[in-house]
Amino acid sequence: MNSVTRIATTLAGLLAFAALFPVAADPAPAPTPPDVDTTPDATPGSAANSGNADTDGVEPAEPVAEPASARIVVHANTLHPISPLLFGQFMEDAGVGQPTSERGPEAAVDPNTGTLSDEAMDRLAELHAPIIRFPGGFLVERYSNRFDYRLWLPGPIDGLWFEDTKPLETPRRDFGLVEFFDACERLRSQPLIVVPTMPTWQGDWTVEQAAEFAAGVVAFANASTPDDVPERYRGWVQARIDAGRVRPAGVTYWQIGNEIWFEKRRFGRQWAEQAEEQEVEPADINPLADDEAWFDLQLRLVDAVSRAMRAVDPDIQIITDGMLGGGYNQRLAALEPGVDIIADHGYMPWATDGTVRLGNDDGATSVPVEELEPSEHFHLLISMPWLDEQGRSRWRYNRDNDQHDKPMAFTEWNWNGWGDSVNGHPAVRAEWGQAMGAAGFLHAIMRSGDRAVLATQSMMIGNRWDITAIRVGDDHAPFVKPTGRVTGFYSQHHGTDLLAVDDSGVPRFEQPFRLKAIRAHPAVARIDTLATASVRRAYVHLIHRSYDTPTQVTIDLSAVADTAADTAELRMLLGRTDIDLGDPDFAHALVEASVSVALNDGVAEFELPAKAVAVLIVDADPAVIGRQLEAERTQTSTMNQATEPAGND
Repeated sequence: MNSVTRIATTLAGLLAFAALFPVAADPAPAPTPPDVDTTPDATPGSAANSGNADTDGVEPAEPVAEPASARIVVHANTLHPISPLLFGQFMEDAGVGQPTSERGPEAAVDPNTGTLSDEAMDRLAELHAPIIRFPGGFLVERYSNRFDYRLWLPGPIDGLWFEDTKPLETPRRDFGLVEFFDACERLRSQPLIVVPTMPTWQGDWTVEQAAEFAAGVVAFANASTPDDVPERYRGWVQARIDAGRVRPAGVTYWQIGNEIWFEKRRFGRQWAEQAEEQEVEPADINPLADDEAWFDLQLRLVDAVSRAMRAVDPDIQIITDGMLGGGYNQRLAALEPGVDIIADHGYMPWATDGTVRLGNDDGATSVPVEELEPSEHFHLLISMPWLDEQGRSRWRYNRDNDQHDKPMAFTEWNWNGWGDSVNGHPAVRAEWGQAMGAAGFLHAIMRSGDRAVLATQSMMIGNRWDITAIRVGDDHAPFVKPTGRVTGFYSQHHGTDLLAVDDSGVPRFEQPFRLKAIRAHPAVARIDTLATASVRRAYVHLIHRSYDTPTQVTIDLSAVADTAADTAELRMLLGRTDIDLGDPDFAHALVEASVSVALNDGVAEFELPAKAVAVLIVDADPAVIGRQLEAERTQTSTMNQATEPAGND
């Protein structure tokens, strides 16, 4: 039995199991799929063939069937490291008190123990998160009688200047910093803590007070005893000890502020509206309406806060937002000692209205989503986040973040969209498409590993938002949703360095539609491919974007495979779009499969099922990979100048 037959036989059993899960009652029955997957405009009368809209450079393709074969060659030369921290999670507390609020980890607290339930912890462990960001998010920046950072502290802080004058009217969280530190230890995850800046913009704190508060949080987390810190921070350390957490948490990564660009825009709108009412300039309402004044304050704030935090613990790594544009990021990067890492965020497509556009031009024809063929809608969901000329997933830096040389952290990212354009198609349920889009984000992040040192997917656990990796609820046990499964899958199976790959033998297809931030593209890679390696293993990561047709794949690993290896392992996540995999009743229909593939002179041939997220794992030649890794480590000064040959990744 050859490897193709073996895979087909194994998958037949797995998919027969998955088929036991019936289609949800609410959507219309899915039509019988065609025998051959076609390019999005290949079906006569499909939405992509209707009209002659301006497609902004995206020319309609001829209606031909997609080729059903692909050839990939993996080279031994390494391009850049892959940080193990790229596969982290963001555990956001987003609860603002309304009954319909997303409550984040609070929704998973066991009332009998006051911390996360054992079931929730078991699901969290399945994500294999190397680093977890906490506690927020926008709520970290709030400063009012109802909300401030004390929500996540176990009790009053002796010596905190506003403790007695500003009572906290909202009960403290059951799951606060102490519980978070304990959870990270159980999960063997590094913590990443965010500290606030917005009270300074609002005029409630001085720059010096913001610095003192942030340094106090560092003392709370990292000081062994009160005697280890200056007197003004000793109450912070004692509060942690009094809460039962005697040992310090040893937090290495810290972030100053959250989405400063968003808060700047929000305040700017308020000041502009007030200025219009009063017939004055926005800067007359608040001097910070002037970009230069805002930048100056923020730079002084970052400088003072980072210095105060390092005075408590000089070994920490500090992150802050770099999405303001206007030259701010270059000035931020030039601060001394400044921050170590600059953050970027990426979400798409955001809110939708039930339509898509035929092309990228804003005036392009609007098409109701229900008129799309199932394959068209599926391809739209997964062709992300941003694609290069060869149709591969890439990260596009926000607002000048490509204009400095600081390391980067993607501290919030995910497939994040809602509305009828996402969920309104009668035959395609969106959850697995969203998960494959999340895999595209991960490929983009890994390809950015020459700069990216960590990334945290938003959000790790919650009760309402669609982007939760783990969903909890009163009427069902916690379960892992598809986007979380994908990130956990990659966290388990990857190497330490990115290898060069020739994917010119992978066919492309046109994706002619735009859905908000998801752009039309003339040549999307049918299989988005990258390869990573450690000294003894090589990994070929595959996102198979075909809607319903398998692809015969040939992968030449002869440059990296151990000559003694005669098999490789193919691990796959196999999803479905005819049922809602985000529904607790159908979550188990997402199948993880593992099959053996024969290697002949280092070449693997196998049939890859449609809609699969997969990794081919092979024993590597330690002499070859070891030399490459050693060469890379000794040439760090030129690593960022590495170029890629045409058709390679």
